[in-house]
Amino acid sequence: MLLVKELYVEFKKHNLYLSSAFGAAKKTIDSAYNVKALAPYLDSMHIMCYDYFGAWDKKIGFNAPLENDEELNVKYSIDYFLKLGAPA
Repeated sequence: MLLVKELYVEFKKHNLYLSSAFGAAKKTIDSAYNVKALAPYLDSMHIMCYDYFGAWDKKIGFNAPLENDEELNVKYSIDYFLKLGAPA
């Protein structure tokens, strides 16, 4: 978080835009990001809502499902980021 804050301050001096891409799976979000702490220092947050299912799974699923009964879908990821403090 401190690196992102430092980058943000330096980028603003030069009128530059700072964004970041985030993994969309709940397990990744919980283990890798402090969304509320990062949000103020990013001009935009890109949530990588794809590759929810792939060759690593033992079942076939949609690449980027909008909704389903599980956590691996676009709606859940976006709602979860908002719940954790990402700006709408």
